[in-house]
Amino acid sequence: PYLPRSLRRVGGPVMSSNAHRASESASKESTIRDDLDEVITISNVTILIGEWIPFGANQVVELNMKLGSNERCQGGYFTAQVDDDSTNTQCEVPTGLTSVSILDHDMTRFTNIEAQVYYPEDDGVVQVEHFGIHARMDGTIVYGLMIESVMDRILENISLDNLARLLVDVHVDS
Repeated sequence: PYLPRSLRRVGGPVMSSNAHRASESASKESTIRDDLDEVITISNVTILIGEWIPFGANQVVELNMKLGSNERCQGGYFTAQVDDDSTNTQCEVPTGLTSVSILDHDMTRFTNIEAQVYYPEDDGVVQVEHFGIHARMDGTIVYGLMIESVMDRILENISLDNLARLLVDVHVDS
């Protein structure tokens, strides 16, 4: 995950790193069926994706309340799925959950979180999706990622073709 310092509070917690997991992507087979012609490669890739969603201070307050930003135990696991049997006790964690941890917040102005998405992937595919997310009361949403590895490339010489495929997946999953 990544968020620039200009969006963070001074003295806030350090963001997580997945650098120790970078080699996992090289250990699996590629699912790309095309022959890639690598002309452009880039290194040390950091991505910021911005969008605007119409909301204001009331929605930021509600978001902070749902995430438990002011609670002693902040964040948790979230899903878009509605529990039809909420009174039945069960200990099953289905795939498709998102783990959220609060980095810093102002109850009415913004929230900075780390979100790790646990979507099911095809056999043999390793994908670590760990976003930094900034939501501000003017509707600005910023998603940030540090690309540790893509397939067999760790930090350096990442193919623009592979990066384009990764960005499509980031767009769908965010």
